[in-house]
Amino acid sequence: MAILVVDINDGFQPQTKEALQILRNFKTPPFVIAATKIDRIHGWRAQENAPFLKTYANQNERVQGMIETKTYELVGELSEMGFNCDRFDRIRDFARNIAIVPISGITGEGLPPDLLMVMIGLAQRYLTENLTLSTTGPGYGTVLEVKEERGLGTTLDLILIDGQLNVGDEIVVGGGERGVIETKVRSLLKPPGPCRRFSPKTGLNG
Repeated sequence: MAILVVDINDGFQPQTKEALQILRNFKTPPFVIAATKIDRIHGWRAQENAPFLKTYANQNERVQGMIETKTYELVGELSEMGFNCDRFDRIRDFARNIAIVPISGITGEGLPPDLLMVMIGLAQRYLTENLTLSTTGPGYGTVLEVKEERGLGTTLDLILIDGQLNVGDEIVVGGGERGVIETKVRSLLKPPGPCRRFSPKTGLNG
């Protein structure tokens, strides 16, 4: 899967076209164009983390017209390169058309509700076999952040990709300049939201 990020105000740059050629050469399943920086459009009224259509409806006619113009400029450039595309909410067949999702990385508009929805839909359609997982056996995942929590010591925010992780399990974590860190899971915590957090018992917190 791939998300090609394009500045909606600047349009395609040489490196953008190179990235599209790479996606074409590797026959990447229908990817997504994230048309970012909508908050930089003059007169934009931001609504943090709002769906695009909701925040779009909150704009005046001039700003809406600018969004339409800039979106169809992207459609035109993609068409010249042989890609069929349109704004995500106007597409009926995602297998034949590339979705353009207007977003803002600053305000979060269009990100959680729209871009994520499109990516999940494409993953379910094209990567079903690759989405299988096992809930048994050793766990492995990706560390998102390392932080010090009051009363807990060093904690790791992570995404568990496969397997299980239990209190007392021995784990190995890449420690950057410190090299490989071997430790044990002291506790598993569930903060607000969908993630789980574990606190390793390391020398950092005694």
